[in-house]
Amino acid sequence: GWTFQHEVCHGLWYTNPVYKKEAKNVLSVIPKEHKNIFKDNLLEMGYTDKVIDDEIQAYLSFGHDSENFGKGVDIEKRKKYNLAFTTTLKEFI
Repeated sequence: GWTFQHEVCHGLWYTNPVYKKEAKNVLSVIPKEHKNIFKDNLLEMGYTDKVIDDEIQAYLSFGHDSENFGKGVDIEKRKKYNLAFTTTLKEFI
């Protein structure tokens, strides 16, 4: 389902500075507490420190309902973040 779009988000993050700036704006409104939970989950999944922001934006755009990524953050909150990303970034995806 969402894997291809998730990968497209990574591609945009690295190749489109406008996309990256917009995605970082959305990231900046996520509470630090939730960002830290996502980060811990991602590190546990085998990702490295340097890709955390990129992975959070890609998962919250496509894959917010992944349990490995999202455990510890209420699904309703994740849906809200997903909406913020897909609404903000829809002109790119």
